[in-house]
Amino acid sequence: MIVAITVSVRYHDKLPFILPNVEHLDAWYFVVHRGDTQTVSVLEMERRRNPKINLVFFDGFFTTPGSAFNKSGAVRKAQTLVHSLYPESWVILLDSDIVLPPEFSRVMEEATPSLDKKALYGCKRYDYKSPEALERNEGVLYSTLREYFFVGYFQMYFRKDALYEPVSENCGVCDMDFLHKYFKRRSSRHVLPASVKHLGHAAVHWNGRRNDLW
Repeated sequence: MIVAITVSVRYHDKLPFILPNVEHLDAWYFVVHRGDTQTVSVLEMERRRNPKINLVFFDGFFTTPGSAFNKSGAVRKAQTLVHSLYPESWVILLDSDIVLPPEFSRVMEEATPSLDKKALYGCKRYDYKSPEALERNEGVLYSTLREYFFVGYFQMYFRKDALYEPVSENCGVCDMDFLHKYFKRRSSRHVLPASVKHLGHAAVHWNGRRNDLW
């Protein structure tokens, strides 16, 4: 069983691209902000069509002291819920602009018998910097450094003691903190034979998405 967690604030325009990911998942929990009525509306409409979609409301994105955008606290809230509801499931932390490959279900079916429940799994990422690039399938490899295959755009794990910190300054290092706290040894990190598509530029929207930049 695979359950995904996605923080989605002001990403309503990208949801139509990523929602087909649900076919590869058993359940999908979106952490949203009540004031983001556009994203909430899109997801509530999708939930009426597909009960795999679930909404988790988090009020501390912009009001947590010392944080411009408390992504870590949002992820942690969903993790606490998902870990209790699905103690025997794999969990994927998936960004709101990531498209899983069409063969992902097959990859997981073939990989599952040999997966290490104490490890973290990542994958390669290709950036599509405009809708036109996506249409032409012109992606640029995000990084050739192995450590960056395990950052927040896609982190898959089984351990239910592994949690993001309660507070992060922004979207920046909370994923690396999670990686180094629970999966410090390189032998506990494995790359899946799959690549994901990232819709947009790299290293933007650290303080939450505040404009329409793709």
